[in-house]
Amino acid sequence: MFNRICIIFVALAIFFCVSGVFSNSNAILYPIKKDGKWGYIDQEGKTIIQPKFEDAKSFSEGLARVTVKGKFGYINNKGKLVISPIFDKGTSFVNGLAKVRIKNKNGYINKNGKFIWSTLIKNKIVSQKTTKEESSENQSKKTHKYSKNQLYLISQDHKYGYIDQSGKVAILPQYDEAKDFSEGLALVKIGDIFYYINTKGHIVLNDNFEIANAFSEGLAGVQVDGQILYIDTNGETVIQPKDTKNVFLFSNGIARIETSDGQFSFIDKTGKLITEEKFSYAKNFSEDLAVIKIGEKYGFIGKDGKIAIKPGFSYANNFSQGLAVVQVDQKFGFIDKEGKIAIEPKFDMADSFSEGLAVVEMDGKYGYIDKTGNIVVENQYAYADLFSEGLAVVETNGKFGYIDKTGNIAIEPQFDSAYDFISGLALIKIDGKNMYINKKGKFVWKQK
Repeated sequence: MFNRICIIFVALAIFFCVSGVFSNSNAILYPIKKDGKWGYIDQEGKTIIQPKFEDAKSFSEGLARVTVKGKFGYINNKGKLVISPIFDKGTSFVNGLAKVRIKNKNGYINKNGKFIWSTLIKNKIVSQKTTKEESSENQSKKTHKYSKNQLYLISQDHKYGYIDQSGKVAILPQYDEAKDFSEGLALVKIGDIFYYINTKGHIVLNDNFEIANAFSEGLAGVQVDGQILYIDTNGETVIQPKDTKNVFLFSNGIARIETSDGQFSFIDKTGKLITEEKFSYAKNFSEDLAVIKIGEKYGFIGKDGKIAIKPGFSYANNFSQGLAVVQVDQKFGFIDKEGKIAIEPKFDMADSFSEGLAVVEMDGKYGYIDKTGNIVVENQYAYADLFSEGLAVVETNGKFGYIDKTGNIAIEPQFDSAYDFISGLALIKIDGKNMYINKKGKFVWKQK
């Protein structure tokens, strides 16, 4: 019997996932594959959940992610689907939450399958794998500064390259994985090795990086020979953090780190901890404050390492344009930097302010408010994204297009997916093909 069974232990080390976790009965269940289907056995090899899923991951906090008809859902340790398989992507549960994607909606659900925070996916270019920083900070807002000579990531024949603003190929598709340029360098991968290239496509850093992140404020977190480091653009080691298993981008001169015990803290550019306190979760600094989580409540810490806003919210997002999204009694609103309510929590969902406007959801429809809380664009869209360069992605009748700040249609909804404008170009998808358009809606590059 066992000759026909392939037991695969799934160890996902990228922040959201854990392997081999105890179920409610304190028995460890292991995913197995038999005759093309996945199920679970216990430590004695006894089948507990019959193989019937297209894919299955390890249990985490009593639930396991499974695939049914190409969609992701969650089962309990009895094999019962407790969260319907409706998601395009999903992670294991951590601290009671799982990160999921449905259509262009990216967010977090609780164990009842209810979204507690969601937004459209920002700046996701084709279906590439993410670095550790991106996988745990997908919700961070537009922090990169783009130059006039911006290059744009493209995919052709399962290889990645770059085009310029005119749509001309600047770096031929040749990489197995690739990321956007940041501070003049882009992270690419060939085989199992990461490299950094410049805008001419020349490899400028090649030190057999096992893990690598984008450059931010002149530094990048990497792993070499099992050692977590921060390097500068010359490849020189600048910081060797202690007791650290994961590092993230520098922002406002401070970087978030994950310690060996799975907690979070912060270091400055000398590698010194700004506080001895550890948090169950934290985000990068934004506007001199960073989200932290103590117990089940979210608050904010200052660059001096002191609590700036006492944890008291069910959820909190980074500050943007002086305000931060918070969740109070299942509703979303905004606070100022003193922690005072600036816009009453009355929305079913709210996203950060960008270019003076913020996306809000009410009764399943999305619109925009200004910083006084007044509705500027009525809640009428199936989804809506942040404004970028004067335009924002909206969805209507299953298609995506762009509106301006008055709510007028700038580019008719006609795309299967659409993303932010960056230096005058935006990535869109039609029939599974990636393309770039300019602000007039004209195609400048199409995937063949």
